[in-house]
Amino acid sequence: MDINCIPETNYFDTPEFLSLALHTNTVLSTPLYVFGIYIILTKTPTQMSSVKWYLVNMHVWIILFDYSIGLLTMPLLLIPCFAGYPLGILRHFGVSTLNQIVLVFLFFGFMATSIVVVFENRFHKVCTFRVQYYWNMCRNKWICAHYILIIILVIPFTFLTPNQNLAVQNIFQTFPCLARYIYDAPVFVLAENYVYHLGVCIVYLVICGIEVFSILIYIGWNFLQQLKSKTISQRTYQMQKNFFIALLIQLAIPLLMLIAPVVSFLISIVTYHYNQAITNFDIIIITMHGSVSTFVMIVAHSPYREAIRIMFRKRTVESADVSRKGVYHSNRSGMFPSTG
Repeated sequence: MDINCIPETNYFDTPEFLSLALHTNTVLSTPLYVFGIYIILTKTPTQMSSVKWYLVNMHVWIILFDYSIGLLTMPLLLIPCFAGYPLGILRHFGVSTLNQIVLVFLFFGFMATSIVVVFENRFHKVCTFRVQYYWNMCRNKWICAHYILIIILVIPFTFLTPNQNLAVQNIFQTFPCLARYIYDAPVFVLAENYVYHLGVCIVYLVICGIEVFSILIYIGWNFLQQLKSKTISQRTYQMQKNFFIALLIQLAIPLLMLIAPVVSFLISIVTYHYNQAITNFDIIIITMHGSVSTFVMIVAHSPYREAIRIMFRKRTVESADVSRKGVYHSNRSGMFPSTG
């Protein structure tokens, strides 16, 4: 630490800005989250009832992941180092920084798994194949294995943390002109060598990506085979096709909300460049992933979109009826004035 340096900081660098932005996002997104769950539970068509609870599961894990960053931990990260300190509510309950980090990674893994499970549900329900009987027996074990694997991969995080006094001192020596509030904060260093941490995240995401891609390819091929053999109708095929397109849109657009910050982090790590304001904005963008996902879900799926259109149209008609009744009573009052 250089006591003579004057760090170039602005409001966007500060924990006050990050805290205010994340709290604001939480307040604004929570009603949308609740509305999204309501729409899935009440407006999912009967033909898609088998996927309803899988959509709820995915939506809940997306919400929990966003809350884990935007409310529970609210990390002020010191990228390019794997270090920072929490501003969220868990610190007020005595939860250690390490346990907060583990929680975020677990929720991220469970969110990724819930997406794979939605696609597996469609594979299970709409595809026909020779070993379907055996897959029906082992599919629940396959799903559980994903969640267990996440826990197994994250547990080593707790054993790979360096000596905190030395690690924090190394960071302060590497960046000798940080803002004063960072030197006074309880900075925690997750790792100095983060090959394992990045490796397990990349490997698991690649596994999930391969599974989803393989399922999509097989479902498409299987649909065409069923159409040729006329075991499904053109209407059923079109309905399933529309659902998959909407689901892909629902996942692809919000995915950009995660990819952009991750690319920013990787650029900072590779170039070893520190910019607190950019890092803060990256965190804010990540926590907006859930609200964007919910909005896109409502817009992309035609049954949900149509249900909302009907709800608003009904409310508009009711408001118009109330207005007409008010005008009618006003006119009657004017025609028959009181004689008292």
